[in-house]
This record gives sequence, structure tokens and C-alpha cells, in this order.
Amino acid sequence: VTETIKISQSLGALYSEITSICGFIPHSHEGKLMGLAAYGNINLDLFKGIASLKNDGYKLHPKWRLKIRNRFNKRKFKLEITQTEKDLAATTQFFLEEAIIRKTRKLKNDYQINNICLAGGTFLNCDTNTRIVNDLGFKNIFIQPASNDAGVSIGAAAETYNQKSNNPINKMKHIYLGPCYTDKKIKKLLDEAKINYKPYDENFIVQSLIDGKIIARFSGEMEGGPRALGNRSILANPFYKGMKDKINNQVKHREDWRPFAPSVLSEHCKDLFINYVESPFMLLTLKVNKLGKKYLSEAVHIDDTARIQSVSLDTNKEYYNLINAFYKATGCPGLLNTSFNYNEKPICCTPQQALQTFFSTGIDILILQNFVVVK
Repeated sequence: VTETIKISQSLGALYSEITSICGFIPHSHEGKLMGLAAYGNINLDLFKGIASLKNDGYKLHPKWRLKIRNRFNKRKFKLEITQTEKDLAATTQFFLEEAIIRKTRKLKNDYQINNICLAGGTFLNCDTNTRIVNDLGFKNIFIQPASNDAGVSIGAAAETYNQKSNNPINKMKHIYLGPCYTDKKIKKLLDEAKINYKPYDENFIVQSLIDGKIIARFSGEMEGGPRALGNRSILANPFYKGMKDKINNQVKHREDWRPFAPSVLSEHCKDLFINYVESPFMLLTLKVNKLGKKYLSEAVHIDDTARIQSVSLDTNKEYYNLINAFYKATGCPGLLNTSFNYNEKPICCTPQQALQTFFSTGIDILILQNFVVVK
């Protein structure tokens, strides 16, 4: 241990406090603040006496939390978001990025390191991660995809395995570590509920995507961490005009300014993104080029960035094959991907939850392993 940061100097605590001030739920809606930041103007005067940047990091001033609460009126959840909240979000995001960049640069220089591993909830902030990748020149960067307390148990299990195994883990290639359900169990559930279904047909799914249908995919092992990575995802055509609004209005019922994400075949990512860096866990935001903006228009944020998931054949063969079939039919090597849930509910974990969400929303088609349910 080279340094310990007290909770009074926690950047995550600062970010959560501003999340609350802007009318969102702290420790839950920080992603909303990151998305809102793109609509605001940076003004560090807002943080005067609260927090300041230094050459080698940052400082949160005494009683910073109380000062925030005295200086800013907390937006009530149902009130319209104003420019004040947008500017506060932009300033907080900028401060977070700069503080971490300066702190990390000092560590890199002091210890002459070329590799870095990032973990903790703050590193679910994709924009900050991207700054680290682009600005600091590390040769290797790993970001733990379950970047919260869940990462502790994963790390402990991996460490124990490496100590006792003759074939140690060198790299986490995927995080499909959750529960999986057999076709036998799913068929039994569908039959008992008297729900009509048919066998999975990739051509039918691809054509449905082309036609603008909203498709939920419940297949294989559930993803660990907060990002849906294809196995518990809602999928759609990323260049179908109006698709973002359609999913928001008919399924997610969330703020219309929040972006969705694209899942893109790994070998085609460099064709759609500027300065592409591998991003299998949806933890980086990359700038799209002209072709990327064309093909992924409904999954690109207002600042021309996208929170990309690169999908490779060796980590999720079935999901890769579906995207690849869509690519062969349309020329677009990606799909719009958002988590299989709605209205603040957790991501669907069981087939029962998947069916409940399917019949409670405007999702058109549900893939349950090797079965398909159509409304």
C-alpha cells in the first residue's frame, strides 16, 4: 500500500453528492450525471471553496459536503432539469477526470509503471477511463468490469485459484459468470404458462431487427457487473431512425437524453471509431467517425461518443454470430444494446423475470435460450 485516501477525500463521494443535488439517486444514478454532463458548460467557479485541482491531484476542502448543500438547491426529482444542473454535471465530470488524471500521472511517474488496473465504482465512469487510456500512455490497462464491492469477491476467488492452480489466470477475457438455464427448464416454464413459442431462428431475428422490432435476448450465463453485455440485453437496429425514442417510450421509460450503447464486432470497431481501443466490458466511450455515426446513429451520444462493447468470437460465440448475421444482411457490424430491464428494475436474472418484463413492456420479441416468443 503506497497511499490511502480518506473517505473525506473520496472523489466517488463527491460525484454521488452532486448526483443527489441534481435530483438523482446517489449510488445508483451516477451514470445519469455522466450522460447529462455532455449538455452543460464547465465552470470551476461552482466548486470554489469546495474542491480544487492541484498539479499532482486534487483537494476536497473542509466541510465540502455541507458547502455543496448550502450553495445549491436540490432539484426535486420530477422538476425539469435546468441549465444549472447541466453545468454542475459538466463541471463535476471535468473535475473527476482531471483529478484522476493528475493523480494517476503522478503515480505513473513516481513508480515508473507501464501497466495499471482500475477497480471501484468510480471506474464505471467511462469518460474518465477513456481519458486515462488516451492521455497517460500506459501499455496495458485493465478495468475490472464488476467495479463495485462485487469485485472484491471476484478478486479473492481469482487470487486463490492462481495460488492453487498450475494454470493461473492471466487475463479476464469475459464476465459471463452468472446463472444459466437449460432449454429443458425454459420449455417446462413456457408449457406450464401456456405461452406460444417457436425454435430460435437467426434469420427471423435478423429480419425483425431490420424491420425495427425491439428484441430482448436472454441467453447463456448472465453477465457480472452492471453492464448488459448481450446475454441479458434489449437489442435493436442501431441505424433505424427513431429507435432510441421508441425504446425509451415503449420499454425503458427513462430520460430521453440518456444514450444507449452499441455492441460491435471487434474486428470492425476500428472502421467505426477514432483511435479505437479494445473495450469488451463497455467501460470506455470512444468517438465515432463518419461511418460510425451513420451505422450507430441511435446509439451515439450528443458529443459523438458511444459507450462501446467490442464483441469477439472467442468470448461470446452466439452473440457474435447474431451480430455477424446482421452485418452480412445490412453492412452494419453492430447492434444497439441496452440492459434487459425497465423502470429502475434490476436486470432480468431468471426466465420468469424475462417473461414478466417482456409482457409488461413494448418489447416485440423475446429470445429465451433456443426458444422465441413473439407478441
